[in-house]
Amino acid sequence: MARDQVWIGTGFENIYPLAGLHDRFEPIYTNTFSAGWRQDEKSRIMLQYRFMDFSQINREKIAFDSLYISLENYSGGLLYQYEVFKPVTWFTFYIQAGLTLNNWTFKRDAFYTVIQPDSVDIFVPTIVDLEEHKRMDWSWGGKAGFGLEVSPLRWIDIGWHGNVHLIAAELWPMLILDMENVSGLKMFEHQFYLRLSYRW
Repeated sequence: MARDQVWIGTGFENIYPLAGLHDRFEPIYTNTFSAGWRQDEKSRIMLQYRFMDFSQINREKIAFDSLYISLENYSGGLLYQYEVFKPVTWFTFYIQAGLTLNNWTFKRDAFYTVIQPDSVDIFVPTIVDLEEHKRMDWSWGGKAGFGLEVSPLRWIDIGWHGNVHLIAAELWPMLILDMENVSGLKMFEHQFYLRLSYRW
């Protein structure tokens, strides 16, 4: 019979943008917070929160140093974790999946430059004139992955998990810079965490 158990914890997470999102931003890291409870002997429900601040621009794709864009996202998640392998009492391998609710803001500063002609691709000057742009919205997301957890003491859990995360949001194109729109914010997240638990 499962014993009642609750968790609270914090973690350190690396987030790697994928596909079109990677064309705009470099990977970032952030702190996370979590709490949850045991559902039955093999499963638990976890609530997670993180703040993502994508402000490190991928300069290999966007070569203009004075162009600034950013994406901020407050993300809360509800995850279902299921234990699939537990060879000893202090080690657990689990899979997880869940939904996220995201409040995101994309910003682009006004930008003006003249691209001078070269002898290969450009024969006349190209004027790049972008107006300031800001968009805020709420979007649902989904994530799935797996994790490993070690419990050196019955009330301490140290673990790692990785997820693929998709947020149903769209970033507008910058066609003058040969950048298509981003349909769906795709990222890979991996996190190291520490949780404290109480059971009765």
